[in-house]
Amino acid sequence: MNSVLSIGDRGVVRQIHTIIRLTLTAMIAVAILCAFQVRPAAADARVVLDSNSQINVTVADEPDISGLYTVDQNGTISMLYIRQVYVKGLTIEEARDTIAKKLATMYRDPQVVVRMASLGGIGVIVSGAVTSPGERAMRSDSHLNDALQLAGPTEDADLSAVRMTSGMPGEADHITRSIDYAAFLGQQIDADNPPLHDGDVIFVRHRTSPPIQVNVRGEVPHPGRFTMPAKATFVDAIQQAGGLTVDADRAGVTIESYDGTRNNAIDYFAAMRNPDDTMVDPILQPGDTITVRPADRPYQYTVTGGVLRPGAYPYANTPLTLADVLGAAGGPADHAKLKNTTIVRTDASGRIVKLSIDASDPVVQKSTRVLVGDNINIPPGSAPQRLDPLQFVGLGLTSLFGIFR
Repeated sequence: MNSVLSIGDRGVVRQIHTIIRLTLTAMIAVAILCAFQVRPAAADARVVLDSNSQINVTVADEPDISGLYTVDQNGTISMLYIRQVYVKGLTIEEARDTIAKKLATMYRDPQVVVRMASLGGIGVIVSGAVTSPGERAMRSDSHLNDALQLAGPTEDADLSAVRMTSGMPGEADHITRSIDYAAFLGQQIDADNPPLHDGDVIFVRHRTSPPIQVNVRGEVPHPGRFTMPAKATFVDAIQQAGGLTVDADRAGVTIESYDGTRNNAIDYFAAMRNPDDTMVDPILQPGDTITVRPADRPYQYTVTGGVLRPGAYPYANTPLTLADVLGAAGGPADHAKLKNTTIVRTDASGRIVKLSIDASDPVVQKSTRVLVGDNINIPPGSAPQRLDPLQFVGLGLTSLFGIFR
């Protein structure tokens, strides 16, 4: 027998070897994929119930106790006939077995199906100097560190005084604490990583105060929304809007907070006189709205009679005195009867009042207030008459003629 293969036979052998190698490679690949295949059932089994989790419980042939249940803060659900069932921390399968075991005390071989409707947990709000502010769903055993790690403090965050508010306003458990979260990061102090509760609000301050936005509307030349530096005051915003118009009511200025919980009347004149006093020139908060109402009558006064420039004048941004008014009108004219100056005004009740003023006294001028709508009148007077010399001679001759007649 000839053992030498022909050229054609050797080609067939090579093809068989190639097929065998490819087959082995494919089998190895399949084995590797099977070894690393994810098992959904095992992954789902790790999901556990928490406070506020919702589950659908179905008991065969028992519609009275089938339905949607919410895990309370104590970790239990309340079911008809069997009352409280503790399910917090259990998987869906473990919760099913626990419920079935309790029902077995009243039913024979109860068939129970449990499905997850909502994961639950607690809800907290993180705001301020963080990259991802907003409301977050957390596990009920979460701590401050868990929430801040998810929210991501910015480089400008002041972690030494994180403000944490728990409970509802007006309730006994309502409390706000300042927490040195930086100490927890540096020294792992548990007291600076407190547990979270449902509804907690966490605020992270900026080390450098960010600018604020406020609204100015009403009787100002440039109403609108303005970006102001932190700690800007009422006067700063009014000046940014161009001051007040002639028709603005200086006694009708208010500041309202963005949420409507604060609406304060502002003493405009006091604020302009003392811009460094935050009691009368308050520091603005983000979202504040300043409203300037129009005045009931034109915001001006009039000066008539013995002045160089009689007429109507706009009321200034600060209280005016009689000396200011006379100066605006060019001062008294020659021979004006300052002692007989009168001010006519309408009082708060609508009654017209006439005041007599001796304006020849500078002290009186500086101490007399002029109000919006006042009419200041100074009698013009007249120059003394001078006799013509010819008239004087004529009178003398007439007198002599009468004597010798």
